Amino acid sequence: MIALTIEKGFREVSTWDEVFEMPGYTNSLDPKEEELKQILGKYEFLTYEKCGLSNCGTPHGKGYIVETASGKLTNIGSYCGKKHFSVEFENLSRDFDRYYRDHKARERIETFQKSINSKFSEVASIENDFGNIDTAYKIQQFFKGKSRNYPKTIVQKLSKMVKDNDPNIYIDKMLSKEEIDAREASGQKNVSKYERVVADSITGLNFLYEYNDLRLLYVIEFKNSLEEIQKLNVDNLLSKDLDFWSKKIGELDSNIRRIREVMEEGYNFLQLGNMIKITSENSDDFRYLLFILNADYSMQITQYN
Repeated sequence: MIALTIEKGFREVSTWDEVFEMPGYTNSLDPKEEELKQILGKYEFLTYEKCGLSNCGTPHGKGYIVETASGKLTNIGSYCGKKHFSVEFENLSRDFDRYYRDHKARERIETFQKSINSKFSEVASIENDFGNIDTAYKIQQFFKGKSRNYPKTIVQKLSKMVKDNDPNIYIDKMLSKEEIDAREASGQKNVSKYERVVADSITGLNFLYEYNDLRLLYVIEFKNSLEEIQKLNVDNLLSKDLDFWSKKIGELDSNIRRIREVMEEGYNFLQLGNMIKITSENSDDFRYLLFILNADYSMQITQYN
């Protein structure tokens, strides 16, 4: 691919022949006889052709199309450019690269602005599958103990699991006499009568991890960004702003995937069978939990069974 400057932007071409056919092109430019005027283009090809300087001729696939003060054009790599045209080449190539990056960033932003509604549609599809994102965020806060009426005992259990990064539920199992004898026979001393074993595990515990905070993923990193991008006028943006928003656009599809993953984790976490694992089905804590989720968040968890 090669990007050639034109009056209001760039023209991209795809073959070496299009370089060689440019008016004024020569494949034997003498750098001692020429003064660098400007850089017209930048190329990167899979196939190699020789450097256009008469004292080089090394095959390469990546470099610049340059024009000299006499009107001649040729292709040179960065090494030859710096060697024969020194600081002038470095300045011109740096300016060209910046100008080209700005051009591509403007293109990317303008193209994305036309497709923003499709991104909102993707999020609507997530909500159709797993429920309202704002409600899911409030439920995250509820189970972290950051909202009113939260069940203290349940939240404490879940907070420890999150802190330990361990979704397992443990019980102390009494060892049989045979098991104790076998351990003592193997050399163990002071063998306990009990062994801590995994009895079950909480599904979707990741829903409560801080890095899966839906306000961060949805409101700050996705929704607010899209609203800002909608308002951008690319002609008024500085290079650093073009870089920032072009990079942000590249992250949005990943953000949408993350939102879907967290919402699915939340859906699995809130299943009746999972809630029962946290506390006894017949306990006051469990009945209170179902009541609050229904009253404050309109969640009929009992219907998931």
